[in-house]
Amino acid sequence: MKIQEGKKKRLSISLAPLTSVFFAVVLCATLWCSLCDAKTEIKVGVLAKRGPVVAYSRWNGLAEYLTKKTGVKHVVVPLDFSQLPLFVAENKVDLVIANQLLYVVLSKKYGIKALATISGKKAGPYMGGVIFCRKEKPISRLSDLRNKKIAAVSKRSAGGYLVQAHLLYRNGLNVESDLDVKSLKNQDYVVYGVLNKVFDAGFVRTDQLETMEKEGKIKISQFKIIHKMDHQEFPYLCSTELWPAWPIAASKTLSQRIKERIKNALLQLTPGSKAAKQAKISGFVAAGDYGLVRQAVKDLKISF
Repeated sequence: MKIQEGKKKRLSISLAPLTSVFFAVVLCATLWCSLCDAKTEIKVGVLAKRGPVVAYSRWNGLAEYLTKKTGVKHVVVPLDFSQLPLFVAENKVDLVIANQLLYVVLSKKYGIKALATISGKKAGPYMGGVIFCRKEKPISRLSDLRNKKIAAVSKRSAGGYLVQAHLLYRNGLNVESDLDVKSLKNQDYVVYGVLNKVFDAGFVRTDQLETMEKEGKIKISQFKIIHKMDHQEFPYLCSTELWPAWPIAASKTLSQRIKERIKNALLQLTPGSKAAKQAKISGFVAAGDYGLVRQAVKDLKISF
């Protein structure tokens, strides 16, 4: 019995250093996680398609909301199409609010991942594209667009170019060689260009025609929708399939704990809140499936 007690005593003494090392490792790991989460400021890179002032005023309310909900200060950083990829590549932004094309490309190149998808007031978490012409134009089918003058916005626009280009691709038309596409400053200009007979047809995002009619700028009855598609519970004129709306994505450098806190805060945002009203959205839903966008990028061989 005394021999056994002696062995137990020696064993407990020999294990003491190992136990100390184990708890030291656990303590270090805990402290490391705390340091990873101890980010003092989160920069929210926003695609400023209508300029930095408009982007800041629209999304600053969301930054303030996330600051309050997460306890970490969020700051809006408005960026244009050329700046945003550079800021993501150099880890100068932690969150990204951008269109579907930029998200898919940056996700593949730099590993950003969607936390949630924006939900619009009427369209919900979806969007599509419209191809239209003046009502009297002899254009009824997609094939009638061959060799026609087409007005669009930037070729980096998801709803104002990419979704239409992919529709045409799947119907045997190469938007680069079979159509004469001109890029204009914004989608209002596209509509006016078609209305004033400068162009045969135009590409715009869903809700553009309805918004301009509501503002008294046009009458939708003046136009014809080419390849019109009706989507259940989707309220706008549309020519294409529906894609998920813009995502809000996180860089891979953010800790998982912070990502979860931000994601939960986004999903809790209510339609009547100050942040939602300022952003002109109803809130956020779980991140959508951007597989259709990825396929479009692959088929059209887009990279930047």
